[in-house]
Amino acid sequence: MAKVGAKKRQVRAGGRSARVVSSVLRAAARELARVGYAAFRIEDVAERAGVAKTTVYRRWPTKVDLVGAMIRGMGNLEAARPNTGSLRGDVRALYGRLVDMYASPERRAIAHALMSEGEDPEVLALTRKLRAEFLDVWREVFERGVARHELPASVDRLVLRDVLVAPVATRLIRHREPVDDAYLDAVLDLVLGTSVHGKLGRKTA
Repeated sequence: MAKVGAKKRQVRAGGRSARVVSSVLRAAARELARVGYAAFRIEDVAERAGVAKTTVYRRWPTKVDLVGAMIRGMGNLEAARPNTGSLRGDVRALYGRLVDMYASPERRAIAHALMSEGEDPEVLALTRKLRAEFLDVWREVFERGVARHELPASVDRLVLRDVLVAPVATRLIRHREPVDDAYLDAVLDLVLGTSVHGKLGRKTA
């Protein structure tokens, strides 16, 4: 009986832990959107989330750790990576995550805050690290596309990712305009049609 009770306590503790993480990350997003990175303080996030600051510090010792975790959550990096069976399907799935990532004014405010403070060494290091992590997700999609002969092996993965992402991100973040299926299909038709014919450069090392 003691073991059963212990198991129940573990389940409850795990559930509470997940709720605390979710609450803190939501609070971090609101705080970053409100004050930007330089004025962002873990103590203010803890107060907004209704938890002790030690609770936050135990999991995220620095604000870089906390902001990084929050942005990874926005980008849904922890979810299963798309594998729909086609390059186009995989890219559309990644587009869906990109649109969700900047779906709200708060999230767009976060993007603007990080861009405006991009010369800060901490912000620069964090954004470079996150960019590399997100690129890994896209790279997997492209490698499968090459294996299925949907892309030439010589295609530059970094250039292809940038060309696919740039128009969508610009429309969402800079121009604050909606992105619909027709727009995404148009970008895909243009970029993938060009890349299949080998016009996006050679593969980088």
